[in-house]
Amino acid sequence: MKLLIDAGNRRLKWAVTRGGDAPDGARGVLDTDAIAARGDALAAQWAAIERPASVWVSCVAGARARHAIEACARRAWGLQAVFIASRARQAGIVNAYRQPTALGSDRWAALVAARRLFARRPVIVVDAGTAVTVDALDGGGVFRGGVIFPGARGMRAALRESTENIAGHNGEGKRGHGGEDPAGAPDPIATDTRSAVMSGAWLAVAGGIDLAVARQRATLPGDCRVLATGGDAERIAPLLTSGVEITPDLVLRGLAVIAAESAS
Repeated sequence: MKLLIDAGNRRLKWAVTRGGDAPDGARGVLDTDAIAARGDALAAQWAAIERPASVWVSCVAGARARHAIEACARRAWGLQAVFIASRARQAGIVNAYRQPTALGSDRWAALVAARRLFARRPVIVVDAGTAVTVDALDGGGVFRGGVIFPGARGMRAALRESTENIAGHNGEGKRGHGGEDPAGAPDPIATDTRSAVMSGAWLAVAGGIDLAVARQRATLPGDCRVLATGGDAERIAPLLTSGVEITPDLVLRGLAVIAAESAS
């Protein structure tokens, strides 16, 4: 059994796999900030699972989260966690990034999963979370490149930080979080500042994704699939005209593929 960990900016997701190329067992979600502050939160979640043969990690959450994961794997099982990094070539993908190792490990793992799911077909991977990435993988397995822009929360935070009037009338305070977004579709004709900011952020993200997908599709010959993953995928998908397929846990799926190939 292998333990797979996707440590993102806001959430740490984990799952287990028993030698296959997809997660197939216990899984959980934790707040990344809590993990960085209290490594024992990980140990508490993993106490009920059997000892894994190895621990495979994609971590974009920073040094504190990485150290917490390393320490917990050592204390619990005496294991050295394997932190993946993007490569020039792996799992049937050629990385066309100018500096292949500069590509985020989460983006790389998601591309590996997409390639395994749809071999020999072009795929665009949309990962919607704290940051939004839209990445193009052609039918020959070449990662062409992609775009990154802020997610809805980041856009709102930028307005709070740079616009005093909006911060004062947004009901959040300049550095506050303002709670969760209200349920339902964004209102394009909002009648209060807080709703206007929230709706504007979600619509801006949706528009950015649709434009990026359209431009990337024009460069990818063949029937192109568009996969949406990440913590905000279900919220953003109904706003899109791109015909996305929600595909949860792409990073964990990619980790499973990488772990399986490394063991073979």
